[in-house]
Amino acid sequence: MNRTSLALSIPSQRHISMIDPLHLIQSYGIDGLCETAENYYRCMPASSRASLLAKPFNSPHNASTLMTRLGTVLSGLRIAPGMTVLDFGCGSCWISRILAQMGCKAIALDPSQTALDIGKEMFERLPLIGPYAITPDFVHFDGRQIPLLDQSVDRVISFDAFHHVPNPEEILIEIARIMKPGGIFGICEPIGAHSVSGSSQHEMAVYKVLENDLDIDWIYQVLRDHGFDQARLRMTHSDEFFVNLEDRGLLFKKERRFHRNPLKDAVFIDAGNVIKNLGIVHFHKGSFRPDSRFEEGLSANIQIPQETYELNTGQALHLDFKVTNSGASIWLHDSPNRIGRVQVGFNLFDINQNLVRHCFHSCPFTKDVQPGETRSLSTDLPLLDSGTHIVEIDLVSNEVAWFKQAGSKSSFIQIEVCD
Repeated sequence: MNRTSLALSIPSQRHISMIDPLHLIQSYGIDGLCETAENYYRCMPASSRASLLAKPFNSPHNASTLMTRLGTVLSGLRIAPGMTVLDFGCGSCWISRILAQMGCKAIALDPSQTALDIGKEMFERLPLIGPYAITPDFVHFDGRQIPLLDQSVDRVISFDAFHHVPNPEEILIEIARIMKPGGIFGICEPIGAHSVSGSSQHEMAVYKVLENDLDIDWIYQVLRDHGFDQARLRMTHSDEFFVNLEDRGLLFKKERRFHRNPLKDAVFIDAGNVIKNLGIVHFHKGSFRPDSRFEEGLSANIQIPQETYELNTGQALHLDFKVTNSGASIWLHDSPNRIGRVQVGFNLFDINQNLVRHCFHSCPFTKDVQPGETRSLSTDLPLLDSGTHIVEIDLVSNEVAWFKQAGSKSSFIQIEVCD
């Protein structure tokens, strides 16, 4: 397999004066193109550098386009706090900052040391907020080998970066090597005849920055040979495409046979035109296994031996009970930052069901709980004042959700404390 030529789809109609990306690869090689990437940032005027520090909010148009596309990529990546995420070809590290703010262990990778330095400056001038944000690792890339261990990364994102790669097959194999089983590689890249556009020709002529024509089918073929088994293309619309509010009912109208719906046709045509030139694709290395860092799939069956208890003042209730994981997610007993850590939580109410104290007690697990697994637990509740108390028993995934918020059913017990 010719790893360079298969990744290119150069139109035969290209004008003789146009720059051929394959010629740029042959002329400069991997090392030379890494150097042109460094020069691109090193020779940047101060005003442009300041603009990069504000990215993606450096202009209204850029902000709307970049955030829409990034949101689409992130939704398909199924990001969760504590995940190790490689920001491939990170440039000024603006996506790495978003990943870090969400609690991911971001790795900012780029062949330009100046670009990484811009990213470090951004983090200094715009510090991360909150206890769960993690400062990324800034890693210089030689254009060949990603300096990470095998199966050490949960997710990889390439946002407007992979089309600059002169050796795509070699890099795809590297991405497959570092990706954990169940990992996802998400891309947002220009496809089709990207290299012949005016902006691409300008970048290659002035800055000698490679603007490749990517073939998504070829990318998937390489990844399939190295453990990936699914690719999902996201349908999206152009920034200018809108539907009038009063016309939205036409989208759901059942048409008579042989009758066309022009609005449905317009939606389909717009989406088709976009995916001819923009590829937002998620490549999966095995099945996604949800855990308690995601709200979906959180469900429990709580088995309490009795519903009412009588105690004397100064006597604590010792409670033995069972909990079954009746959902599809793995319950984590611990995790980085403790986000997604599952515990049994107890909420205290008065006889009129008014909340007295939220999560006045908790009971942890000592190891992860798999779907379908049942655990027997014991705990001593705090001492309660004399009177009638209602205690709600539910499970909670730390910083994610109480299980009842995800549709699970909590349990209640009544405690009578006598003088």
